[in-house]
Amino acid sequence: MADQKCSADPQAARAFVGILRSIHEADRGVCWLRIHDLDADLPDKLPPPPQGETRETKAARLTREDAVRRRDCLSLRKLLGIGQEDYVNFLKSENILMMQNSQHGMKLMFKTKRFEALLKPAFGQDEYKISPFKIDNERRYFLRLGSKTKGYATVEAQMNDVLKAGHELPRFNIPRQLTDKLRRLLSSNPASDDESDDTSSDEDDDADSDAGAGEQKMEVDDSPRGIANESVQREYPTACKLGIDMDLSKDTNREHIKTLIGELFAAQAAHDKKKRKATNVYTRYKSNHRVYAISVAVHNSDDAFDRYQRDTPYVQEFVAALGRGKKSKKKKEAKKVCGATRLCKHLAFKYPDQYVCAGKAQRLAIAGVMNEVESAAMWRDAGLMDVQARTVLKHLRYFFDADITVPFHKIFTLVDGYTKPRVHVFEHHVDGQKHPEIVHAQYQDVTKELQRAIKELLTEHGVSVSAIEKITMVFGGDHGQEAFRLCFRVIINVESRDDPIHRTLSIGEVYCKKEEGIVLDQSIMPWFQKDMQKIHDSVLRITRNDAGVVRDDRGEVIVDYSEKNVAPPPTGQQSSRELVVDIFATGDCAFFSYLMGKEGMSPKYCPYCPLHKDLWTPKDHTKAELWTVAKLMEMFHDDKKKGADRLGVKSEPIFPWLAIERFILPLTHLGIGVDNDILEAFSDFAEWHIISVDASEKDKRIRLLALPAIIKDRRQAVLAHDATSEGKERKKLDDKKRDSGKSMTPQETELLNALDAQRKAITSARDIAKRNSDQEGETESKKRLAEFEADTNGGKKRKNLMSKRRKTEAQMTPEEFTRLKELNQTYLPLVDQRDKAVKERKTLSDELEKAIQDRRVQQDGWFIPMDRIYQANKVKREDYHKRKFSGGPLNTIKKKANTIFTEAKTLLRRHKDPSVDDAVIDQLCDETISLLTASLEMFQSLMKPKPTDADIETAETAVKAFMDQMRSTKMMKENITVKCHILEDHAVFQLTLHRKNGLPLVIEQFVERNHQSGKRLDQQSKRTVSAENRANCMAVRKALDGYGPIQARITEVHEDGARGSYKEKSTPPTQLPQQPGLASPLPTHTTGAASVTPYNGRTAETNSFTVDKKVHHFRVIKDGNKESSAS
Repeated sequence: MADQKCSADPQAARAFVGILRSIHEADRGVCWLRIHDLDADLPDKLPPPPQGETRETKAARLTREDAVRRRDCLSLRKLLGIGQEDYVNFLKSENILMMQNSQHGMKLMFKTKRFEALLKPAFGQDEYKISPFKIDNERRYFLRLGSKTKGYATVEAQMNDVLKAGHELPRFNIPRQLTDKLRRLLSSNPASDDESDDTSSDEDDDADSDAGAGEQKMEVDDSPRGIANESVQREYPTACKLGIDMDLSKDTNREHIKTLIGELFAAQAAHDKKKRKATNVYTRYKSNHRVYAISVAVHNSDDAFDRYQRDTPYVQEFVAALGRGKKSKKKKEAKKVCGATRLCKHLAFKYPDQYVCAGKAQRLAIAGVMNEVESAAMWRDAGLMDVQARTVLKHLRYFFDADITVPFHKIFTLVDGYTKPRVHVFEHHVDGQKHPEIVHAQYQDVTKELQRAIKELLTEHGVSVSAIEKITMVFGGDHGQEAFRLCFRVIINVESRDDPIHRTLSIGEVYCKKEEGIVLDQSIMPWFQKDMQKIHDSVLRITRNDAGVVRDDRGEVIVDYSEKNVAPPPTGQQSSRELVVDIFATGDCAFFSYLMGKEGMSPKYCPYCPLHKDLWTPKDHTKAELWTVAKLMEMFHDDKKKGADRLGVKSEPIFPWLAIERFILPLTHLGIGVDNDILEAFSDFAEWHIISVDASEKDKRIRLLALPAIIKDRRQAVLAHDATSEGKERKKLDDKKRDSGKSMTPQETELLNALDAQRKAITSARDIAKRNSDQEGETESKKRLAEFEADTNGGKKRKNLMSKRRKTEAQMTPEEFTRLKELNQTYLPLVDQRDKAVKERKTLSDELEKAIQDRRVQQDGWFIPMDRIYQANKVKREDYHKRKFSGGPLNTIKKKANTIFTEAKTLLRRHKDPSVDDAVIDQLCDETISLLTASLEMFQSLMKPKPTDADIETAETAVKAFMDQMRSTKMMKENITVKCHILEDHAVFQLTLHRKNGLPLVIEQFVERNHQSGKRLDQQSKRTVSAENRANCMAVRKALDGYGPIQARITEVHEDGARGSYKEKSTPPTQLPQQPGLASPLPTHTTGAASVTPYNGRTAETNSFTVDKKVHHFRVIKDGNKESSAS
């Protein structure tokens, strides 16, 4: 509000804002008005037609002039009926237009924040918008007004309609009395500032706003003055001596005194030896002290004030008078400095906001105190811990000797409504580990966080409830850097916006070394399941009124949960709108598997459909239908299916109400996995088929390549023996031997008898009810029997004990032991041969892998130079995930694939085996380039923000082309992984499903970014010992990071300080100065960074360094052991 207090003419400002408010409240759609006009916008200032104008230039000029005239209807100044000069002077007086230095000299600059400060008292934060728009490479500023949702969403849309031929230009009906009042306040007086200032008069005739325009100059009354009484003579002896009537109860005498004072001051200033024009010296009443009176004029504008100061600088004289002391012997300049200091201290104390405002207007380093939002934005953007921020603040306060920010604790008042987390700490025992792992888990209620996110989005963007089309929630989790982090993104589609508004919030962390379902089940997942069930079963009810929404005391939109299909009747002028939250899940395949009940499943199975790798590998395979929750539940409860027949299903889905198609494609992880597989295949093919190795390693490779066929034959021999009658007999005896050692204990026998009795009681009650035709009793008994059979400690336990009892009763005889021994004499040699071949393959594979890894760290090998090729193209391997590439470097590799692998051809030719033909290298590199290029096209087509039907067809074609190349290339060996299958069979379907918002907004990228921000929060709170205090500390900082004004401030600061894209500096080759006595410059031989030049039998080394962007050269002349330098 500091800017508003600096208003030069409050009446004019109020009248101006009142007119804007009347336009805004009119029953019309949204419109945009040009706030200020340049000379190029005025039709009456269009340049005359040039001489010798051609037909083309004339047509262009006429079109340009017509556009200027049509755009003139959007001028706010013209709408108000104010002259250009008066309107510009008004904007200058409000510091909205200011002269500032630019690249082209002094230029009139528009200050958006000043204009916003002028509108704030009459407008809400979201009722208006100021937007820049370029016309003929000159920026104009437009103001959006209008209370209806219909109209123009952008300036460009309205401008396009205005310029259309035959389009009806917008009209506005403004009360004439408002515009007349504003014109009177802004109109120039005939005896104005310019006339009075130009004549160097000591008066500012246009300034006295109290006097009317037709007021005449006061005349001195020459009538006889009354005789003063004795008390007046004692009080004012000098005045009575001069015959001045001091009875001020008379209006005439009061006017005489005013006129007399002015004449006395003018007379004293005329005879002043020091030529002061505004300062008058007089003796204080009833004192001998000499004091100074400064004649202060009143001005209607800042320009009038500045002009007046050039001729009558009464402010300078006032400052000098303030610097005088009773016994002061200071020089003139010292007095001015002292007076200025005293005046500034007083202004800074009494009027701090105006003081800072005026300093900023003069481009002085005066910033005032940073408020809560500005302070929080600075500390959160820097990512400092609290103790670090306080330390920096101490140094700044000490250096500037002033308050830089608000007190540190006030920052946290911005998020008083944050959700306090729940904390759980427990021990997790890992098989094979000596000590248990201490797991810390913290979780914030997702229902409250979703509610808060929607409130903040609607409040910040000023969205009307009726304009909301859809609310989508996408939750996701991922494990990385020894922590599992859970977050969600809420997306709101609005009618009048092209792009949806969204926000991402982190709600949970589990600090564990490995992502395991049992850890999540014991920590945050029960809380999360309960809260998500509430969101699924409820609707969001947003209270609204005629203005759009209802806000609470804090200015936030009122959002509550309610049961579905239960709408309360509207009360008064308020009603509610119910919105169902559309829920989706995202993350990596491991998180998906856990949610679907397939944790730890083999990568040979697809998480989306029942296909196996052998089924999706063929080119023309048939796509399977997606899994359904019902089929997953049926598979889990089917006890007859074991092992591979269960297709990876191990438990019930975590969210039975979440359909499989709502698991969003993990496009980021798929891209990283597929592209790294291509690069690994390139490296493996080069190692095994191109790079030269010694003879022993060649023999091992030949043997390893032959072993799969040998193992297959020996396995077939074992299976053939098992198919014979002797094999079947041996298997039966072997199973009986295996079960012979498992006898029941007395406790198990007692438990089985108790379970049999319990089941018999239930079946007996059922049979009795059936005989008595008691349907209700029979139904109840059947229900109890079903519950007993499904109970783990009931029917299932009884079933296992009965199986164990049967095995105990079947014990082997001595004859059966002898027979089994005879049969094993034939069977065991076959098994030993098979196992030896498998073991040999494992040993050879480990030895060859170790040789490859050792060769990759050799400087004279091929792998390190290949890494240098990557690095030369701005690509770097990550230090984690087995030194693979992450998303950003992979995109660079795909874009520069032709350059990188063309250089790789030369590298491989230097390290190839003599028996390898160059065509093999060319084919390998060309296939890699082709695959990476197809991958780039495929992912670019899948990452369209809002895909059309044509975009979906393009994506389908790109996916098919990529998969065809994957199957046809030699280096991939038709190794179609589950990632390739998901892209081939399910990517286009997901793109179609999310065509409204596009995949980039909903895929797991925001989950990965949550890892980065979460790691920073861990570093900032790592010194907090208590788990609860650390969780609260992180929750507050999460709320600050998600607070809209803070993020807007950070964005504004970064955009203002953006340096643009980096450009490498091109340094010109240095030229040596010509030596005296030489006809031409010396021949130079370049060695490294310096230049070595023969110099009279000695060596002269030339180097350069840069100071203040100038290159300086120096030469070091070496003569034996002596050195000398010359600059």
